[in-house]
Amino acid sequence: MFVRTQFDATGAIGGGEESYCCSTASSLSWFHQPLYPSAVPDESESTGENLEELLERIIFADPVTHRIREEWKATKREAQELFERACREQYEVRLDYHRTCAVPNAEELAAQDAALIRPMLEEEKEQRLALLWMQILRRVNDVLADKATESVDAPDTSSAQGTGDTSGTA
Repeated sequence: MFVRTQFDATGAIGGGEESYCCSTASSLSWFHQPLYPSAVPDESESTGENLEELLERIIFADPVTHRIREEWKATKREAQELFERACREQYEVRLDYHRTCAVPNAEELAAQDAALIRPMLEEEKEQRLALLWMQILRRVNDVLADKATESVDAPDTSSAQGTGDTSGTA
């Protein structure tokens, strides 16, 4: 349903130009509805491991890699702690700036400024973790290659040594 509205030269209603606009909000209801379902499930619909957890479980499945897995977990914790500390520091710097300028709502503005910087800090954390992940993968590959080499080089002692009967009938 459309209503004819007149606008003046400044754009105020009641002037000379005619325009048509929607008279009810229901005529725009299609605009707020998605055209297709979301490809990303809601967190409430999660049924198990995410991709990162699945990859880690598979890569660190062999017991010889468990020490490296623990180092990786410690590295991720450290990176997250550094990220959180950097976010807090950015907030404190912004808060100090706004208080120095005597802005009435300094805390709110500092939080907004820090929120704008947060994605950049998150990206830096992810880049750092990506580089460290490449090193971890190389170490895992080396450990698994060494294990494979040892298993090929080691003689099969289970059947070659005999039964252990040393009675010695000659």
